[in-house]
This record gives sequence, C-alpha cells and structure tokens, in this order.
Amino acid sequence: MAKILIAEDDEIMRITVKDRLEKDNWDVDAVHNGREAVDCLKKQRYQLVISDIRMPLLDGWGLLGFIRKHSPDTAMLMMTSYGTDETTKTLACEAVDYILKPFDMDDLVGKIQDILDQKGKEGG
Repeated sequence: MAKILIAEDDEIMRITVKDRLEKDNWDVDAVHNGREAVDCLKKQRYQLVISDIRMPLLDGWGLLGFIRKHSPDTAMLMMTSYGTDETTKTLACEAVDYILKPFDMDDLVGKIQDILDQKGKEGG
C-alpha cells in the first residue's frame, strides 16, 4: 500500500483529499504546512507528497527542495490555484505533476495512480 503525505493549509481541502484517498485504500497522513511535512519526511518514507504551493512557514517550493535533497525517491504532486503558463511550465519541470484547483477528485485520483504506477515500473 502506497504511503502518501498531503501538505495543505486549507483545512477543508486537506480533510476532503485525505478522506477520498483513504477511501481508495491509500495510507495517508495530512499536515498543515511544509514545515510539518518536512518533520514527517524525516520520520518515515512516503511514495508521494501532494502539496499546495502557497502555505505558511514553508511553501510548496521549499518542500520540493527538501524532498529533492533528502528524499529523492519521493514523488511530488503540486496543487495550485494559480494556473498561469509560467507556473504550469515550471511545475511540469520541477514536480512529477501538478493539478489546478479547483479539481475533480477523480482527476486527482487518476493522477496519483499514474504517478504510483510509474514509480512501480521504475522500482521506486
């Protein structure tokens, strides 16, 4: 079973995503910001981190930097409400994938499954 970490400062979004992913039988932890996510990543291994970009204390970019340096086998899916061409191009280069808010939960689940399937093929 894949272990997934959600970093999202919006409580309703965090709870909604966590509940849906648990319904789909993934093992999910959820935290309020990037700093809490870093604490979790220091304690255990995750196959995937789903992170908002704009969060207090440590944003999604800072979290991505930590993951690249300290947990390079962990995939990252970024969530953003700011879908400019520049943002989406940068996200596509830096993270495994991204999803624009608001999104359909089925689309999110599909992206997660694709990422985890790819990691499985790579032996990650």
